[in-house]
Amino acid sequence: MIRDDKQYDWKLCFTDGRNGHSLWLDRNTNSYSIKDQSGNRPHLTDDGVLWIGNGSARVHIYGDKLCVAFNTESARDGGRGTCYCVFGFGVRVIKELNMEVVLSAELKKLEPFFCLTSSKGE
Repeated sequence: MIRDDKQYDWKLCFTDGRNGHSLWLDRNTNSYSIKDQSGNRPHLTDDGVLWIGNGSARVHIYGDKLCVAFNTESARDGGRGTCYCVFGFGVRVIKELNMEVVLSAELKKLEPFFCLTSSKGE
């Protein structure tokens, strides 16, 4: 348990390795936050606490890689934004929070191929 003050009771859920993001649960509110590498805990980062919003995440192609985007709300000023994460970490967050996945327009073009099965029954 990481208890810095009475406002937050942080529990580290997992990190994305060395890419800089981690998922945290505030047990006081039962809400999740994504933290970047600018601080030791979500409320100590440059952006402050970024709460993960609504129940969906968007999968995009960024450059030549897949990434996952989460809607966030700043605890500091109530502003809304987007946090982009590496794909593997994003999938873990989606599973942990039981979120809906929304594909970008570019990826939606591939949906017909997701239903194909091998003729060999693999």
